[in-house]
Amino acid sequence: MAASEHSDEIMGAKTADTAEEIQQVVMRLRGGLAAFLARAAPGRSQAASARRAEWAEVLELSPKGFKFDTPAVAVYRRRLTTLARGVAADIDA
Repeated sequence: MAASEHSDEIMGAKTADTAEEIQQVVMRLRGGLAAFLARAAPGRSQAASARRAEWAEVLELSPKGFKFDTPAVAVYRRRLTTLARGVAADIDA
């Protein structure tokens, strides 16, 4: 959704139907991310769960900040790639 040229318009929509649909998409994305991180870094300990939550938080929130200075698409993609590599390196550590 964030890649859409209409994402700001969609995310800013004020109708109840739109807000509900967006929330459902966000919940599916969070669920998929949680499942991926659980496979990538399994573990049932409180520390493992906390670490996965930290990764999820950074992966979800950082892309919003990466757009703060309205970068070119190539710059935005580079930032996302750097974020992904950083989280992947931490998972592999």
